[in-house]
Amino acid sequence: SLGYLLTPVAEQVIERIVGGFQRASTQRAWRIAGDYGSGKTDFALVLARIAQGLKSELPKDLRRFVGQRRFATVVATGDSEPIGVTVLRAFGIDLGSRRSRPGTEEVLQAVRGAVSSAVRHQQSGLLFIFDELGKNLEYAARNPESEDVFLLQRLAEEAARSGDNAFVIVVTLHQGVAAYSAGLDSAARRE
Repeated sequence: SLGYLLTPVAEQVIERIVGGFQRASTQRAWRIAGDYGSGKTDFALVLARIAQGLKSELPKDLRRFVGQRRFATVVATGDSEPIGVTVLRAFGIDLGSRRSRPGTEEVLQAVRGAVSSAVRHQQSGLLFIFDELGKNLEYAARNPESEDVFLLQRLAEEAARSGDNAFVIVVTLHQGVAAYSAGLDSAARRE
């Protein structure tokens, strides 16, 4: 990330997301959409270094975004599977050969446990980056009966309500969420 070029748009987005690192913030769920090859993953990795306070691993023009609060960081990479499976795997939870959809509460408990662990290790909370969420959304569109698309809403609500022990979630996609919803029923599509 030492070669990352800060554009005016990226600068504005970093300022907004880093604002979510503050104690009183409720703006802690973010979606970044852009074309393939537009730098979303590089942006997410830079954001992770900012959250962790790794100034020496950042270009000079990005070091000013590093604040006093430090965050544990977990990165998940989307796959053609239920969203919850990807989230739990990112937290190191062994699902064995299970590919069925974990329950929403199971996933939320894993998130809460990871945030608590981060706080116990003197960090301000957890930054969860879900890169290429679109692969999971494509799976959901092909398998509407087996996917809890409402899990995304619950994760965003968990982030917004996380208070002093912050949970911040950033997802990246190559198109808007609505573009993935063609195969979903009308209630899921609205959500």
